Amino acid sequence: LLQCLFGYKLMRLWISVVGFLIGFALGAGISGLLIPKEDYALFLVVVIGLAVGVPAALIANKLYRVAVFFMILCPVFLAVSGLFDGGEKWLGWVGILLGVGIGILAGLLSLRFMRAWIILSTALSGGLCSAQLFLELFRVDAVPAVLGLGLLLALVGLVVQFKTTVPKKAEAKKG
Repeated sequence: LLQCLFGYKLMRLWISVVGFLIGFALGAGISGLLIPKEDYALFLVVVIGLAVGVPAALIANKLYRVAVFFMILCPVFLAVSGLFDGGEKWLGWVGILLGVGIGILAGLLSLRFMRAWIILSTALSGGLCSAQLFLELFRVDAVPAVLGLGLLLALVGLVVQFKTTVPKKAEAKKG
């Protein structure tokens, strides 16, 4: 639900967190393979993971546009492919293919219309994912129910995000 309501404001945070996790995993994974198993091996692996994770977070933040593409692609893919998570095996593949295609399209559009598209995609994907998780609590898995509640939450997320964020051009005119 946070993604739905505050996705635009949280984008840089999520990009940094994902960059850190990727860097930590790479640093810790590679050092774990190379460091001999001794008393302080785990400590060294964690320290090396942190030493690689922090710069990776900074680099991810500097590569903002590339990171935005992937940060939009992933939740859109999950939201779309999740709608096709049904009993038929072929339906799952349709969901994966549509999720990848629509996710790539959403990522490309986010580069052209950054603020509006980030708000739209985070509100929509956050609303659909929140609706799916909420309705699962009540054992409701009907697609129309998920879509209805998801679109309602997305609409609320759109309004909240557009009201609480200022376009970059408007910020530049103020200053």
